[in-house]
Amino acid sequence: SELDKLKSVLQKLQAENVSLKAQLGSMSEDEKEVRKELGAVVAEIGKLSSELSTQRQLVLEAKNRLLEASAELKAQQEHKSVLTDLISEAQQTKEAIDGATASIQNASHAAAVHEAKKEEAMKRSDLFETSLFEYQDSGVGDTPAGAGYQESNSGPEGFDNEPSSGGGGGAPSGSPEPD
Repeated sequence: SELDKLKSVLQKLQAENVSLKAQLGSMSEDEKEVRKELGAVVAEIGKLSSELSTQRQLVLEAKNRLLEASAELKAQQEHKSVLTDLISEAQQTKEAIDGATASIQNASHAAAVHEAKKEEAMKRSDLFETSLFEYQDSGVGDTPAGAGYQESNSGPEGFDNEPSSGGGGGAPSGSPEPD
């Protein structure tokens, strides 16, 4: 009958209600556990987000230091290049000055040698003229043969009759006599 049907439906509904309450209790526990895990994940995300911000800041600072160090390195390399060029120029200048100094010293030495030869030639010329005039004044025909001859390798007034090793062709040996 209808009442039995209704009682049967009621029992089914009560059983379903108990089942749903049991499921709700089970789901509440699952929900609590999920919410707890969700809270832990959210907290960890916050912590990791904070750490990421810190790491980003550190990377930015390191990047800035790298840029500064790179700029400093470039500046020091340019400075080194300038110094290397200056050193090279200074060495070339020194070599040019040394070369010029050597040329001047050689020219000065050559001029001094030339002047000494000129003075020696002038002295010889003067001595030769003096000897010649003294010889003429002494009366060449009046003296016996060989009277004016002296036993030595020197000619009149210290002239060397032997060829000198200096290639001067009869230049006096040794240093010139003092005036």
